[in-house]
Amino acid sequence: MDSGFPFSTIKVLGHKYAVALMNSERAEESGCVGLLDRNRLTIFVAEHLAPSKRAETLFHEVVHAATDATGLMDAPGRDDEDVVNPLSRVLFAILTDNPLLTTYLLSFA
Repeated sequence: MDSGFPFSTIKVLGHKYAVALMNSERAEESGCVGLLDRNRLTIFVAEHLAPSKRAETLFHEVVHAATDATGLMDAPGRDDEDVVNPLSRVLFAILTDNPLLTTYLLSFA
């Protein structure tokens, strides 16, 4: 399975998620450019996206995995996208707009 990224897995709180590209047909069928398969621990990102949009979409799906792992979305009536959309956008912007911060944080990895 070609991930289309310089890595094939991502760890989120101890769970290893496979990362894979999905073809345009699957993206169109699902109506999404990114998908998180919670049962198979796989993140799919549409292959037709521009590189920056592909990265943003991958990060969005990682935030979905994080909300699952933390139980953040366990409250009744709470919609994932209402939380994940703004949260993933702001976190992605912080990390990409502040390379020195990102490098500093990675020094603890």
